[in-house]
Amino acid sequence: PDVAAFSSGIVKPTDSDHVIFSLQFDEDVTGVDVSDFQLDVSGIVGASLFSVSGSGANYQVTATTGSGDGSLRVDLVDDDTIVDVDNGNSLTGSGTQVGNASSDMVSIERIQVDLSAFAAIADDQVLGKPPVIVVTVRNGGPDLATAAAVSIITGDEFGTTTWICTASDGALCVSGSDLNDAGSGPVTAMVDIPAGGQLEYRITGTAMTDLTQIFTASGSVTEAVGAELDPGNNVFNLETTIGLFVDGFETP
Repeated sequence: PDVAAFSSGIVKPTDSDHVIFSLQFDEDVTGVDVSDFQLDVSGIVGASLFSVSGSGANYQVTATTGSGDGSLRVDLVDDDTIVDVDNGNSLTGSGTQVGNASSDMVSIERIQVDLSAFAAIADDQVLGKPPVIVVTVRNGGPDLATAAAVSIITGDEFGTTTWICTASDGALCVSGSDLNDAGSGPVTAMVDIPAGGQLEYRITGTAMTDLTQIFTASGSVTEAVGAELDPGNNVFNLETTIGLFVDGFETP
């Protein structure tokens, strides 16, 4: 038997935590296991061979990519334990090393983002009118945050809420689709925010405001793929009263 193909099928850099390599022989074989492979890595730390699965002529070799940026490939090391099913012949004939084969080299590049969420009473809030808060979601970069999850929940004191999302600097209120968005109730959204991009959620309740009412809201933004540089600013908790808007008074 011979190796017919050995490839990940990945042509661009990836930041996945694992890579699956497809290994195909030119006939059905047996004896394929993790001990038949070794990793060739550069730059990344902690990569490992995770599993080997398959049967007959087709197998999948899964490797974890560890941490850091660099490259990774899988080498098949012929030790004569892989043999064809029909006759028991070893890989590329008898003798170790003669059947050695290597996969393609996969480039590993980690996505890094600095997402943040902040909430405040709207600048145009008026006492005696429904409460309005503005939640600002930003990405400090350096990379694009794709399909980041935004969640915003307001307290019961707001009453029924409606919201409008306005995007700027290349951000999308709906991941891969719409620039802006709108809805009612809690905000649950998947969004795209490039480095320097911003989303602004203007959330309006139906209850009337007074000097003593405390309004609360909480929310978060989390990256689906990349590494978060500063997780401490991904969550907000707002608890505030609404003061007089004019005549010498302002929001506390």
